[in-house]
Amino acid sequence: MVRIDFKRNDGGHEICSGVMISASAIMTAAHCSCGAAQSYVVQFQKGARLNVGSVERYAMQPELSRFPGYDCNKSASLQAGLDLAILYFEPGDVEKIADGEIRNPPGIWPVFDFGTRRPNLTVAGFGVLEDGSIPDHLRMALVSMVDPYCVTGVVGRSVCKMFREFALSNLIQTGGALDADTCGGDSGGGVFYLVQGFRDDGTPGDLIPKLVGITSRAIAGVNQDNRLFCGGGGIYTAVGTATILDWLNSLGVRYALR
Repeated sequence: MVRIDFKRNDGGHEICSGVMISASAIMTAAHCSCGAAQSYVVQFQKGARLNVGSVERYAMQPELSRFPGYDCNKSASLQAGLDLAILYFEPGDVEKIADGEIRNPPGIWPVFDFGTRRPNLTVAGFGVLEDGSIPDHLRMALVSMVDPYCVTGVVGRSVCKMFREFALSNLIQTGGALDADTCGGDSGGGVFYLVQGFRDDGTPGDLIPKLVGITSRAIAGVNQDNRLFCGGGGIYTAVGTATILDWLNSLGVRYALR
């Protein structure tokens, strides 16, 4: 996971999150790619905090790839299923990254493999906290699956693209109060399914994160924090679909599948 800092075209500063899916590429939300092209910098968190000496910073190439059809002049909420982009490292930085601590990008896990199950998924990002502050480290939360396939095309009052997006919300699932959720700055961050790993001797090892989706937007029409517009759930772009994998292949992005 990386934090993405960039400038809007009007000069204002923005933060998004992203996922390193290969030695040369970061996947994020397309609406996070609409800033000033020369301004993008990603930060890898090496230590417990994004403090001096604990991060690696890399300026990204100004050329990037948005999913076909995405229009930066339109709201992401009107472009369901298209909210993905790829940022590229400068060629000279790829070898440095490969030789550093960031070695194992997560494999992509198709959401369809869940079948009728609705597992809780782990969302991650560098977005704002409940009090409106920006964290100095990666934050994660476990959130309930509400609709894995968006089969009705609508969640709350949001369009949710069938078989291209999915929805997560602890609030909708439990009918309770505002709860753990992605928020501003988490856009472009990863949604992960944690798979049990095993050691060479067959005993259980660490949980292995598999990339299921990318954070897109909040669900409209449900209870959300009035200031931050989060806490009630979100809509996420599924990355393990044939359409997305074909797009990555066309770009020459060498991702891991499962």
